[in-house]
Amino acid sequence: YEHKHIYMHLQSRVPTHFASVSINLQNVHKNYSVVIHSATASQVGFANIDFGPASTSGHFLFTVSQRSSEGQEGSEMHAVDLSNAENDDAEPSFSDREYGYTDSISDEELVGDVLRKKPQESVYELCCVIVCGIPVVGEDRLPKLKAVLGKLFARIHTQYKDNYPLESDGKTKGYCFLEYPNSEVAATAMAVLDGYILDKNHVFSTNTFADLHKSFDPDPQWKPPVPRPYTDFGDLWWWLQNDKCCDQFAVHYEREASKGCGGANPFVAVYEFNKGKEPQLASPNSERQNWTASVFQWSPLGTFLASIHHMGVALWAGRNFDRFVRFQHENVAMLDFSPLEKFVVTYAMPGNRWKEDTDSLRIFDVQTGEMRKGFSLMQYQRDNNILPNWPYFQWSFDDRYAACPKPGNNGISIYESEHFTLLNKKHIVIDNIRTFQWSPTRSLIAYYCEEKVANNAPAEFGLMEIPSKVKIRAQRIFSVSDAEMFWNKNGDRLAVHTERYQKKNIKSSGGVEDVKYSKVTSHIEIFDAREKEVSVLSLPLTEQYVSFGWEPKEGDKFCVLVSTKHKVTPLIYALDSSKHTPQLISKFEPGERFTAVAWAPNGGWLAVYSASASGAIMFIDSNGTQPTQMTLVEYPGFSKGYWDPTGRYFAAVYTIGGGKGGDTGYRIFTFQGKELFRKNLDRLVQFKWRPRLPVKLSDEKIKLIRRNFKTSFAKFEEEDKYERGRASQEVIVKRRKVMDEFMRIRACFIATYKEEAHLRIELRDGVDKTEGEVEDLVEETVTVLLTTEKVKLEEPTDKGE
Repeated sequence: YEHKHIYMHLQSRVPTHFASVSINLQNVHKNYSVVIHSATASQVGFANIDFGPASTSGHFLFTVSQRSSEGQEGSEMHAVDLSNAENDDAEPSFSDREYGYTDSISDEELVGDVLRKKPQESVYELCCVIVCGIPVVGEDRLPKLKAVLGKLFARIHTQYKDNYPLESDGKTKGYCFLEYPNSEVAATAMAVLDGYILDKNHVFSTNTFADLHKSFDPDPQWKPPVPRPYTDFGDLWWWLQNDKCCDQFAVHYEREASKGCGGANPFVAVYEFNKGKEPQLASPNSERQNWTASVFQWSPLGTFLASIHHMGVALWAGRNFDRFVRFQHENVAMLDFSPLEKFVVTYAMPGNRWKEDTDSLRIFDVQTGEMRKGFSLMQYQRDNNILPNWPYFQWSFDDRYAACPKPGNNGISIYESEHFTLLNKKHIVIDNIRTFQWSPTRSLIAYYCEEKVANNAPAEFGLMEIPSKVKIRAQRIFSVSDAEMFWNKNGDRLAVHTERYQKKNIKSSGGVEDVKYSKVTSHIEIFDAREKEVSVLSLPLTEQYVSFGWEPKEGDKFCVLVSTKHKVTPLIYALDSSKHTPQLISKFEPGERFTAVAWAPNGGWLAVYSASASGAIMFIDSNGTQPTQMTLVEYPGFSKGYWDPTGRYFAAVYTIGGGKGGDTGYRIFTFQGKELFRKNLDRLVQFKWRPRLPVKLSDEKIKLIRRNFKTSFAKFEEEDKYERGRASQEVIVKRRKVMDEFMRIRACFIATYKEEAHLRIELRDGVDKTEGEVEDLVEETVTVLLTTEKVKLEEPTDKGE
């Protein structure tokens, strides 16, 4: 009878509270700890009692003696049978509720990560496949059907179990169940069997058993959706029809609240920028208070302005920025657009990081506002709801596919946007995958797999064609500690930056590995995706890598920043088809600690800058064969630089960045580095240029524009001159109006002054001091030397010169 817990409930027969309680136990072979609860006095006592010799009778006797405070006594004898099967099977209870304590923290919150590892029914449901469309046969032909289908099922995996449900008359129901060892094999079986043609009358369709939970009975209260009234938002691309081709930008900032109210007022405003003028509001409704609860975002083509709110996301469009559509997602924190603005992805962090939320990631249709697909981040991360990176979904250039990491992070899951189902109902398995990127113009995916030294597996960089899932090129490199990938704008080339080491040291402390690399060198690999046989160019860097940027126009130039000690050197390379390595065409003098490369959208011009306390921007002209530096601008403290969509202007922005406001604001420069405008704003949070639709001109149109460039240039110069003259005329007219208003006010005061002349004379005892007080004025001219210069005079020559 070891390790048994005996609980006794004592109820007093005396109406008053207990004065004492004694318990005598007999025929028990172990020591017991007796806990005494006093129900009336709310007291708890503990007593350790030694008992007599062991007994095999299977029971013990105990006597309860009670004595009240008034002296009344009483006793009872009771027996407890320990051989009861119920007692033998009972598990010990460790609950604290018996002692009046209730824990406010649930097990899910306390050890949610451990509970996630508990075997769940849903895991086994993913291993079961339902195959529909099999022949309906009687019991006499069932063995033959099993033999035929068994050969097909065994091709996928030899270890499987099948089950054929039967009708009351013994015939099959037209479907069967298959159970495979794991969900990966089951997913493969679904991909193979779905759409399989057994004969002309039988085509298979497949689902997992878990899909049954997604099928619900029709809602009896369901009604057809009511057509929404059409709302005319006007021309959604109205800002592109500006006669002066002015660009727009939006800012998110905070204004100081009026005294006594406290806090600050957040505003979002959309401005129109015209060279030589102060930015003007794009429309009367383009500035609003509390337009967004956190941040705003432009859609990729500039059609919509997205704002985040507690209950979801709203899109605003048209000249008056009316609400176009809204997406319901409570506590949304992140949003992202597909490249063609067909879909919006939102993410909200679940309240419990260990609890599965089936809709923490949502994909919405922009035109209808309907949620097309909901995803559980827990399903993909498998251990928690922490978002590893954003955007989580990578979209193909035509919005046809959306890709994300495969559950288990050992591959890629690609969904077709038509129905948001897995491509071919199968994940792409790629071991050790670290990251991937779509080509900007083709259905190609570039991927990077980190190395596994334990398995002697090198790092792999490759290109995979979609939807065929064929690897068209894979480059394997040993001793890679880190890597980055960069597609150029036209999708012809992929640059891969790798950090390679010669020695690797691993130290373990408290179960945590500390990895240090020594003798690290930087390399750039260029994949040429234009060719059927993808070629690779290699460029070793002699100095430490800092940043990389492709030229957008043709994609045959790129800029690399390398550092030596405390200085950074910009290097510009060009690709030549006749050369086996990229050719260095310009190397600038080491200077500021530049951290980023920003090419103008149409190429030719670029800015390299350092977003730091000693911020600086270098503007470079790379149109010629020899790139040259145009100017170097200092802007201490700025945090980010942005080119406008046309490449005419570059904005340097100083945001709060989580620290004190300081001189937050923005400055706008020309592509050559000349400052056009600067503005300080209280606590500037965001600055974003409004994107433009890509202009697709034919080759003939481009040739015509270049042929008429001189004529167009003269025309534009004349228009600019007229604009400058009109601006000057506007200033003159404005000043004249101010002067006329001043003279009007002055005349009113003079008239009043004259009307009050007799009152002043009376106050001064009849003396008029208005006249005779004018003193003689003497005009004196003073010459002040502004500059001095020393000039050495030449001695006269003998010729008298």
